Amino acid sequence: MRKFILSLLWIFLIFPIKVRAADEPPWQRFIKNGVYTEDIVLYGRSNQCADIVIEITKSGGDKEGEYRYSSDNGRNWSDIKVIKCTSDIALFSTEPPVSDLGVKVRFLSGAGFEKGERYEIHAPITYDTQEGINVGEGKVRVSSEDIIYNDSYKIFIKITRSGALGEGAFSYSEDGKKYSEDITIPQSGAVSMYDGKVTVTFWCGSGRFLVGDEYRCEIKGDMSKRNYTPYILAIAGAAFFVMYLVYSHLSSMKDKLDNYVLYEYTRVEGKKNRALSKRRQY
Repeated sequence: MRKFILSLLWIFLIFPIKVRAADEPPWQRFIKNGVYTEDIVLYGRSNQCADIVIEITKSGGDKEGEYRYSSDNGRNWSDIKVIKCTSDIALFSTEPPVSDLGVKVRFLSGAGFEKGERYEIHAPITYDTQEGINVGEGKVRVSSEDIIYNDSYKIFIKITRSGALGEGAFSYSEDGKKYSEDITIPQSGAVSMYDGKVTVTFWCGSGRFLVGDEYRCEIKGDMSKRNYTPYILAIAGAAFFVMYLVYSHLSSMKDKLDNYVLYEYTRVEGKKNRALSKRRQY
């Protein structure tokens, strides 16, 4: 029995099972020649908006072919790397400053990669979405085109009518208590919220959403990357205005004091003069 199990493990190592992405949402698959492809799959949650392009620079499969990638739609490219189908590959920004995009890609074994081929995918900033009572086959992703710095956002979603895209309906809440009116899930699956700052994308593949499905997500702003310049300028302007008022007040007080001293001096001299004139009369 032990030999049989070891033999199976050896077979799996020699002939790795091809991980298909047919059940993955389209936002995790690359586009090749205008259609979604399963040859390369995206994993993880992106922490930066990126237009990722992978270009094959040498034909071949696992440990034979070569590629390079760009995170800014082809303006800047990474170094040429060898295709490895047995591991996930972390992607880094190819435009300064270099930083981890938070996502990985996997080249699926068995696929043929030809020199000059390009695979493209748009990776917006995505947030961790939790499923509550989930009985259907639908998935939801919450994302945005830019990092949100201000208030935190909470989104609670409930499926209120079963169905696929264009059929099912949902309602949402910001506090988990008061929910909106029912909204039909659009055929595109994308719903804009918070004045366009947040996009909620529904996907159910060949299945459908069912009443009872719940999703929730909390978005916290990244204050470390916030631009404080307007606030600094506003504070500096207010401080300058206060200093101006204080200076004006002190200047006016100084003028009053000088006038008062001059007035007293004149009055005293007047008394002295009158006293002198009386003495002369005697």
